Amino acid sequence: MSHLSDILAGHLAALFGVEFILYLSSPEPYKGRHLSLSQQHFSFEQEKIINLLQVMETSFAEGKLEAVKKSAFLLVRALKELPACKKIPVKYRRRFLSGLVYHLFVQLGDDLLNRGLAAEALIFYEELLAYYRQDIFLLRRAARAYYARGVLFLPQAESLYRQILEYNPGDLESYEALGHLLENFPGREEEALTVYREALRYCSRDTEKIRFYLSLIALSPDDYELLLRLGRLYRRQGMLLESRHYLEEAFKRRPDPWTTLELGRVCCLLNDLSRAKEAAAVILGSKDPFHPAYYLLGLIAEVEEKWAEAGDNYLHVPPDAPLYWEARAGLARTFLHQGRSAEAEELIRSIPAGQRDKLGAEYLDLCETLENSAEKCHFLSWREYLRETEPLYELKKDICKRSMGTAFWRKYEFLEVCGKGPAGSVLLGRERYSGRKVAIKQFDDKFTADPVFIRRLQGLLRTFRSFSTPYIVPVYEDCWHNNRFFYAMEYMEGGSLAELVKLRAPLPLKEVFSIALQVCSALDYLYIRSRAMSHGALKPENILLSADGRVKVSGFDILWVMEGTKVFTADILKKYRQFTGTFLYAAPERFDSRGFWSGRVKNRGRGDSLEAAVQGVDHRADLYSLGVILFELLTGVLPFKEYSLRGVIRFHRSFKAWPSPRVFNPTLPVDLEEIILRLLCRNPSDRYATPAELGEAIKKAKLL
Repeated sequence: MSHLSDILAGHLAALFGVEFILYLSSPEPYKGRHLSLSQQHFSFEQEKIINLLQVMETSFAEGKLEAVKKSAFLLVRALKELPACKKIPVKYRRRFLSGLVYHLFVQLGDDLLNRGLAAEALIFYEELLAYYRQDIFLLRRAARAYYARGVLFLPQAESLYRQILEYNPGDLESYEALGHLLENFPGREEEALTVYREALRYCSRDTEKIRFYLSLIALSPDDYELLLRLGRLYRRQGMLLESRHYLEEAFKRRPDPWTTLELGRVCCLLNDLSRAKEAAAVILGSKDPFHPAYYLLGLIAEVEEKWAEAGDNYLHVPPDAPLYWEARAGLARTFLHQGRSAEAEELIRSIPAGQRDKLGAEYLDLCETLENSAEKCHFLSWREYLRETEPLYELKKDICKRSMGTAFWRKYEFLEVCGKGPAGSVLLGRERYSGRKVAIKQFDDKFTADPVFIRRLQGLLRTFRSFSTPYIVPVYEDCWHNNRFFYAMEYMEGGSLAELVKLRAPLPLKEVFSIALQVCSALDYLYIRSRAMSHGALKPENILLSADGRVKVSGFDILWVMEGTKVFTADILKKYRQFTGTFLYAAPERFDSRGFWSGRVKNRGRGDSLEAAVQGVDHRADLYSLGVILFELLTGVLPFKEYSLRGVIRFHRSFKAWPSPRVFNPTLPVDLEEIILRLLCRNPSDRYATPAELGEAIKKAKLL
């Protein structure tokens, strides 16, 4: 009986207590430790549940899946009549019982699908779809099951994927799955191409575009335009090795001047000088003059330190030709190496502001080289000019020095997009030499356009790199290139706690306690190791699981990095509405229209926290967030009427006390209820003082 009882552990424990579910999971060992306990001591209702679970387990083992379904609904009917169930609020009771069937059928379906029994898995998925017709999560699972059944069932899978796209036109995962499905139909390759091209309309990030261009190229490997676009996309991201590969393929199919120039340029950046020269020779061998080719010749001469030759080539690029300003920057570099600082300075000053942004790190390097080589009188005038025209020059220069730049993508390889968040994407990557998988966080352009944000982010990541604890996800190198920012961290194969909540909440007590203690250890490390540093964005999405179930905390307060404050003013709430997931778990002291001074008043007299004195918010806000997470893990719900920014603000403004979790889960121990309610106190001084104090309270709580 342990299989089904494990799936339903949280729900059954909420009605009968933790002893009952421990007995179901391992009856003989449990009775050995508790000699007075046997099935005869259970009530009539409990015996009825035990018998139903035994029938379901036996039916499932024998493959009688229709019998499992019938028994499951009988189980729900029996639970509905229990006195313990009737104590739960009516609105939540319906959700609780339907959630029990939902979790049971999804996990039974997943179990069967993982064993290759797709037809059997569909019995459970389709039963749920009769009630949850627009549940994209279920539709995806059912579509995968039909797909796994083979060619005869591909039309059903196609219909489900198209249904998902009808409900959610921007669902890139379904576009990709539908395209791969159509590839398996003879003669429908053109339709697959149409699906992938349609998906490109909804791609907001270059890494997402790369994903679909790769699918397009798999169907049209000789399409020159696709190869060229993919090569350029990779170059824009700083992924030069991949860029060279696809530009080479495009060159084989059409060695026109622009493709050849793109290839030669990337080869120069990779110090592959012989291949760059071959590309330049191809351009020069053409009959029609191609002025941008002189830019490539100048680059090659620069690498060979032939400064006069490089300068002559750069001068041959006319003002109306593409890459003119790149050539002017190259000419300034040659002047600097020849000791002609005054001429170089004049050239650099002539570069328009818009072109400076396009040049990026190249322009910053030019300014720094001039700064180091100019004579004293020129140095002072140049610094004055930089202060007027480039007030963020020093900051950008420092960012470049602290970043790996394109070397990041020589160490790591981008594999696929595996997640999206309010601030950017999470990519799956791989270390090229060791083969180790890594997660790579990419921030959206609207965040990375601000150098102040990037510098703060680098400082925070540097702090995280210094950590040595098994409870915080390790952070590796970062990359700033073409105003795009990436950083690598450990890849956690078990997914996030948010996925666990969706699949299984309410969770069993013992599992929740284990998660809580590990998160406490992470918060305590931040508090002790980093001088009362707080996380600031604790939520289920930022609590990650390893393949063996270990818990690690990831992420950080991106809004603090952006705005420099831990208090959510009205302007911040309007500006970052996409962060509702963070706001749902944020402490009340963070929602204050009066901001800084109000926060200080709330924490007045708490001399133990410098952060509270300065920001109005400290590590106790993380303890509140953990309290919300524990509430959700143990009940499956949050107390807000609507899970939206407006709903959260209304709740905090109402000054209503949190409802007891025992209202939703009557069998919770009183000790645990007290812990959660203390964590959720509106006044920070009424909560636990430190994560360590909370950890001790959890350990002392009576589980049985």
